[in-house]
Amino acid sequence: MVTWWLCSLLSWAVGVDVGAAALNTEALEGPNATAETEYAFDFGSNWLNFIRKSQGPGDIPWHLRVEIAKRSLLASIQVGVVRDLSHVSTFIDVGCGSGLFSLAAVRLGAKAVVSFDLQKGSVDAARLLWDQEGRPEHWVVLQGSVLDLDFLNALPRAGVVFAWGSLHHTGNVQRAMLNVESLLKPGGLLHMALYSTEFEPDAKFWDKHKQTYVSLQSEQGHQSPELMVIAYVFWQTRGAIDARLRGVERQLGRPLEPPEEYEWIAKELSRLNSEHALARGMDLWTDARDGLGGWPNERLEAIQIVDFARSAGLQIFSVDARMDGGPTGFNLLSSGGQVSLGQMWHAAGLRLESACGPYVLVDVGSPYNNSNNNSDNNNDNNNEIACWSMDASSWSNFAEAASSLRLLEDGYFLGLSAGASHKDERFCQARGRYSHETSGIVFMTSDLSDPNTNGRSYQLLVPEGWPQRAECIGKERV
Repeated sequence: MVTWWLCSLLSWAVGVDVGAAALNTEALEGPNATAETEYAFDFGSNWLNFIRKSQGPGDIPWHLRVEIAKRSLLASIQVGVVRDLSHVSTFIDVGCGSGLFSLAAVRLGAKAVVSFDLQKGSVDAARLLWDQEGRPEHWVVLQGSVLDLDFLNALPRAGVVFAWGSLHHTGNVQRAMLNVESLLKPGGLLHMALYSTEFEPDAKFWDKHKQTYVSLQSEQGHQSPELMVIAYVFWQTRGAIDARLRGVERQLGRPLEPPEEYEWIAKELSRLNSEHALARGMDLWTDARDGLGGWPNERLEAIQIVDFARSAGLQIFSVDARMDGGPTGFNLLSSGGQVSLGQMWHAAGLRLESACGPYVLVDVGSPYNNSNNNSDNNNDNNNEIACWSMDASSWSNFAEAASSLRLLEDGYFLGLSAGASHKDERFCQARGRYSHETSGIVFMTSDLSDPNTNGRSYQLLVPEGWPQRAECIGKERV
């Protein structure tokens, strides 16, 4: 176990600032902030510090972070091959945080970009980037709340509404989703990255730590929050660090001892921070503070997103499921009416292709079998809800991995594929859950009804090349 004094040493070695600033309550001012005024964590100052630090000396040059953010943004909001945002009339960044992805949208050619955040630090960070970009007239940075309809009604309708990791911190995620939907113009795309109950392990455990972190941070000059961040980063990277140290010891032919061991740990943390930046342009330590301090924090089951999409007249066309507890990305299109998934893709100009071939919809007909193995579930007096199963033998070679196979009910995504390793004790009591296993697809319908008699149709969405090409396993995202 890494001791606190070692954490402090590594904090100094990797350049982490110990003693984070206390809360900036001025960043929460505003008469219409509603639930968001209850924030205990200063997201804004964290992002402003990230921008200032990232533009100084470091392993990842600032211009490279921007290029990475551009690539990440395009990957987040589309299925086909789109090289820029020149076709987007207005791009709205909801809860813009650092402003980095607003800058990416500007550089990608969006005709108009609107960035807004409730917290002053985030607004200052985005305005700093806006100023450095030459104060472009087509980029506006505002302070406002996603829960304030008067504020939102004054904004233009957008072709792309981007809400990455922000709505679940408002204190009212359901209302926030409804409000951002109102920003879409017909045919517009809404990207939401939200925490999913299916993919965030030990939610209550982490909520407790978030509350502890923000409580300690509110005490002026308290060192424990930053020590918690260091411990959290060590917990996240413990496997990679241990593997690196063991590898070095094999090369040297001897065990590592302090202080040489500490030097190697610091080197590995620096490498991992650079690797972390290559994913979205972010910073490992900044994201750790954001993760620990992100309170309030709400989670939704994927079926709740499906319910929201149906009621709002939206169609989910892609889901980026995170298995490590991070946010799950949902892309939804505004149809302006009821159309099929295929028509939606065609209208949006999206290519139904991947490195493993075109995506295809495969009809899966009844009968669907009762998959409960517990004999108690099969007696005549038992009223427990049953799980159902369907054959998916053609795709069994990538079951239980990071399967991107998707199950649709009446043309709408049915929750998220959990994978056998994420099947919990309440799986067969939860709406719209399904698991891709070697034995087939185990699933629950959207209303817990019997799929054999409910009159609904079921389809699988898969890349056509997967049954034949093993190299495609785990490499595609739908």
